[in-house]
Amino acid sequence: MPVLEWVVEHGFWLLMVLFGSQALIFVVVVGMMIWHDAVRPWLIPAAEIRRAADEIMAHFPDPDAEIGLRLQKAWTRGSSAEQVYWRRVRKVIRQGPL
Repeated sequence: MPVLEWVVEHGFWLLMVLFGSQALIFVVVVGMMIWHDAVRPWLIPAAEIRRAADEIMAHFPDPDAEIGLRLQKAWTRGSSAEQVYWRRVRKVIRQGPL
């Protein structure tokens, strides 16, 4: 039974490789979700947010209602990055034109 002896002797390291790789994959996936949904939307330049707000204010009689609809669509799709984008645009619209 040399194979069984080898497994018993090296079992700890086999388990570390097996579960360590799973833990590493989990950490990478969670990190990617945090980056995509929480960090990246805040890196959109303020000029782009201002441009989107100006465009909506110019083309819609009730821009706050339009932003509400777009925010609702983003919420329905489950796109938290898009929700952050539209919340930032709404904040600029509520501040009013420069």
